[in-house]
Amino acid sequence: MIKHLFTYHKVQLSVFPEFISFLRGNKRILRIVVDDSSKPFNTPLFLDNGFYVSQKELFCSKQKNSFGSLVTNIEVEHLKNYNKVTMFSISRLRNELKDFEKAELFGDVEKAGEYLGYPSCCIKNIGVINSLSDLWATHYLDDYARFNNASLFTNRFPITWGGMSIVGELFPCSLSCINAINYGKALLKDVKEIGYISISEVMIRHAKTQIYINPEDGGVSKIIHDQFKPIIFS
Repeated sequence: MIKHLFTYHKVQLSVFPEFISFLRGNKRILRIVVDDSSKPFNTPLFLDNGFYVSQKELFCSKQKNSFGSLVTNIEVEHLKNYNKVTMFSISRLRNELKDFEKAELFGDVEKAGEYLGYPSCCIKNIGVINSLSDLWATHYLDDYARFNNASLFTNRFPITWGGMSIVGELFPCSLSCINAINYGKALLKDVKEIGYISISEVMIRHAKTQIYINPEDGGVSKIIHDQFKPIIFS
């Protein structure tokens, strides 16, 4: 299953710790969005392992900094601003899978986030992130300036360079949110306990990477640039 997802479908590495947590029964639902919808999904492979899979074709807005909003339909004149993507949802329970997918597709953010196992405070904050669009990184820059603290267990930024995010695809409400920290620690524990020690070390190394953000346009870099401000994770 890992080979099918991360090699064949080229699922981004930020999903890996969430997938492992799902395999261990610590997540009820796994949601995966892939760019190439032409490749068939090996549904029988997952059914043989007790997992139901649902597939939906969606549109993702073309935005920078690894942020894109998902929509079910788009007007023809706006198609140039969107890419076709496929969302795979996976669950052990068919009814939960249908309920989650309905919530995800029709904007019930709280229900969808609850199924994904995200902290309630972070779920409630997602509206703020969405409103910033591709300036989402500035939310965390402001948060860091306010609290002068950034836990490595809340570092979602590796997703911007294709790295392995220690907190999966969660948008923490704050870089010092204790609930987000515990969520990241739980993912790391699952990866370690299933035996992927070297991968857990990569997760930690990526999570400790210092990030630089342009407060004007939300640009994110691992390399310092003029006007960019740092976030130091520890």
